Amino acid sequence: MELQQEISFELNQEKVGKVFKTLIDKKEAGRYLGRTEYDSVEVDNEVIIHSNKKLPIGEFVNVKITKAYDFDLEGEVVE
Repeated sequence: MELQQEISFELNQEKVGKVFKTLIDKKEAGRYLGRTEYDSVEVDNEVIIHSNKKLPIGEFVNVKITKAYDFDLEGEVVE
């Protein structure tokens, strides 16, 4: 698991600064949670999205990744 954690962290770091089509799954604790079009539910990364605008649950938005962790990403909506 430690090796997988390192690999995942390295792969996620490569995503910083890139824009991904992201499906909004839910709003929780004042932030939105979603997943890129390449990620599966409960298996792959979650994308933590900070937005002052209301985002449509179940719809795709473009998100620029600003931070990466072992198993999650953070980003902001871009037009």
